[in-house]
Amino acid sequence: MSSLIYNPVTLQRLDTLAAHSPQSLLLTGQTGVGLLTAAQLIVAGQDKPQIIRPTDTKGNTDYIQGVIRIDQIRSLMQLARGKVASRRFVIIDDADQLTITAQNAFLKLLEEPPRALHIILTSHRPHKILATIRSRVQIVRLLPPLPAQTQSQLLQLGIVDEKQRQQLHFLASQQPATIARLVNDSASFQATAQTMTHARQFLTGDYYQKITIVQHYLKDRRLALTFLECLCKIDWHMIQRNPSDRLLNTMQVVARAYESIAAGGNLRLQLLACVIL
Repeated sequence: MSSLIYNPVTLQRLDTLAAHSPQSLLLTGQTGVGLLTAAQLIVAGQDKPQIIRPTDTKGNTDYIQGVIRIDQIRSLMQLARGKVASRRFVIIDDADQLTITAQNAFLKLLEEPPRALHIILTSHRPHKILATIRSRVQIVRLLPPLPAQTQSQLLQLGIVDEKQRQQLHFLASQQPATIARLVNDSASFQATAQTMTHARQFLTGDYYQKITIVQHYLKDRRLALTFLECLCKIDWHMIQRNPSDRLLNTMQVVARAYESIAAGGNLRLQLLACVIL
């Protein structure tokens, strides 16, 4: 049983997929909804699936700057060529990190998939995956949990301190995987809370304050992306309360900076673009 909480409609869909697994499946949904855990729920009871993840040049798992390379797909193709008596499952996590050459190689596998091989892709950004791949897989979007389910998850995780509950609810409401990670890693929680504080100060501060805050994020791409996520979250909260052209413009600039940095763009240039709004 998963420690995560899923929307009732999503959970029912996962049960159906577990009972009748399609040969090629793409799970998608918002960040923190628990795509990898959902994929593992679908294959529960089967032989342990192979999981392919983005890696750096040394082969270490890296979800921020890593990619899924053609060599990883070639290994999968060799597995597919072998004679398998029972069903085998492969999960490709964050499949939008497949390089173009890896996607083209993977497409060939999808065109003539071995009957016993089942592949589950996960992606929060399915538009980054070739349309020809998307057309050959069954796509299932996981709905976020209901707001009340976030409160239930916090209770199940033993979070009784009201301040911490409010912080977690604001940081990751309806993001069960993110909540579980923050609760299980106090250092990560404190760092994320500090980043949220920086984001609030950035949105209300003057030019000098913004420059000072940005200095904390110029050397770490992962932290910079978290900072921009926090900016978007707070900015959207402010827009809902008091919409303005300035806030909408801020949202657009920050979103562009996030996409650029996630794609390997220059940290300094993108963060400074947010400063000079």
